[in-house]
Amino acid sequence: MNDFLKEALSSEWVLKYLTEFIATAFLVALGNGAVANVELKGTKGNKSGWIVIAFGYGFGVMMPALMFGDVSGNHINPAFTLGLAASGLFSWVGVPGYLIAQLLGAFVGQAIVVWVHQPYYLQTENPNNILGTFSTISAVDDNSDSEENHKRAWLNGFANEFAGSFLLFFGALALTNNYFGHKLAQQALAVGYTKEMVDGQFHGQAPHRWQLAVFLQRPRQHQLLEPGNHLLIDRTPVPIIQYDHKVPPFESNTATVLHVSV
Repeated sequence: MNDFLKEALSSEWVLKYLTEFIATAFLVALGNGAVANVELKGTKGNKSGWIVIAFGYGFGVMMPALMFGDVSGNHINPAFTLGLAASGLFSWVGVPGYLIAQLLGAFVGQAIVVWVHQPYYLQTENPNNILGTFSTISAVDDNSDSEENHKRAWLNGFANEFAGSFLLFFGALALTNNYFGHKLAQQALAVGYTKEMVDGQFHGQAPHRWQLAVFLQRPRQHQLLEPGNHLLIDRTPVPIIQYDHKVPPFESNTATVLHVSV
């Protein structure tokens, strides 16, 4: 077994694949399940409108993100995984496993939708309503076989998928890199902070309440971090006991992080 496969099949990566499988199944089951509930004839949600579908997909993304965001990053989309890898933000080692897990998860999620909605598929005659529970279709498709209709639906569908994917990935990338603090934590470890200090910052268990103070685009603020001054933590002013000058500040793309005891 070569080094690539050995690393790709390590227990750490296999756990990530498993969470991607479950997360993608969640997304498809809840998202396409909502579409099926709205579009298929005879369901309680039939013709209830796009807001039900929006909530279905919203929960389909949010729930796995909260469940597995700190494990696999909750990609739940091959395009997202490939985009991150191509940008150098994700290791190519995990790409094959992620893609396989996502595809299998999507199959399982769709199988659940078909299984629980089988009676309503049999009642539905409009092919677009059925197709919409499996894939994205454009609302401009009038269900005719004309070349003009196919072209119009294809172009509008592509535009919607492109714009929607960009907004989703842009927001997801910003959240996972900054809101959850993973990038800052990795940088803190790289410049000499111990794992205990970093874990204490994010879980409130560090001895002496060591904190990583983050100042967005204001690196000169560290001059104010002297004993007797206050540091704002969770909107509460906390007196500073010590600012450790021995541990140098480090900068990320958006912040300067300093070592402060409060």
